Amino acid sequence: MTVREATPTDVERMADLADSKRRQYEPFAPVFQRPAANAHQVHLPWLARLVADPDVGTFVHEDDSGGVDGFVIITVAPAPPVYDPGGPTSLIDDFTVAQPDLWPSAGAALLDTARRWAKERRSTGASTVRAGCVDRGPSLRP
Repeated sequence: MTVREATPTDVERMADLADSKRRQYEPFAPVFQRPAANAHQVHLPWLARLVADPDVGTFVHEDDSGGVDGFVIITVAPAPPVYDPGGPTSLIDDFTVAQPDLWPSAGAALLDTARRWAKERRSTGASTVRAGCVDRGPSLRP
């Protein structure tokens, strides 16, 4: 099992994983998590743009057979003006694994990689947007 930078060939699998997770979360947050009719179709070019952007950290986790079973997307940006953390912050905007039992292994490895990537870019810390009401993810504490 390994974490690596995402490539354009990973985009379809990343979209599949995100689509599956959206549908899983929808009953728990039916307004926010309600997928658009064309969600998968419009997510593909969005993910492709992020994967190609050198200012965005996009990482996938591969299982033992080389299949992608999770991904994380992280960016570094200035902190909102109402906060003063001492430098830029980071935001994890998409973070999922194929099965809940992968959070302690694949999820933790993805989060560690994202944190290292952000730290290399002088981020003061990471925040995450996660609707994981049905998942138990890795600790988000530094």
